Amino acid sequence: MTGIVNSTGARSGIVGTTVGTPAGGGIENATWMRLETTLTSDANDAIPNWQIQHGSTGNIGTLVTEASGHFTFPQTGMWLIIYNPSYYSPALKYYIESRILAAEDYSGSSGTFTYQARSFSSTYHPGSGDDFYASSSVTYIFDVEDVATHKAALGMAGAAATADMSIIGTADTLEGSTSHVLFMRIGDT
Repeated sequence: MTGIVNSTGARSGIVGTTVGTPAGGGIENATWMRLETTLTSDANDAIPNWQIQHGSTGNIGTLVTEASGHFTFPQTGMWLIIYNPSYYSPALKYYIESRILAAEDYSGSSGTFTYQARSFSSTYHPGSGDDFYASSSVTYIFDVEDVATHKAALGMAGAAATADMSIIGTADTLEGSTSHVLFMRIGDT
């Protein structure tokens, strides 16, 4: 290829064309959290007790924080949310629903959270013991225009059966993360 290459490696395909600096690179904010304790409920739209996964997990930049099940973003931008919960129930559930919710009017300690993405999972019985299990994955891109008013939450619900279900958490960082969520800033708002 003919052209001009500048000192940073950017190349133009036409002789005589001015070459700029290549675009900056990479993810600048990423937070991986795990559910710290198992929570039993039949429906909950603000699952609390998420803890930042420490160690060699790849957390980058200023991290997302959680209080009372509401997540606060450290800066504006487009945020990819990947929610991967695991569940068990002592009785059959026809399905378990995992939810990502968002509010754009958060003030004080509340806001109008609406469903943005949902995933439905069937429960299965492993053949021994009494519990039924399920897992799912939900993904959403949230445009955080204002860090004070734009918050996210994670939820769950189950259908049928008489017993509540539990979303599985662990306080032991060596066990990994049974239920976890990844927040990653992927671009400007």
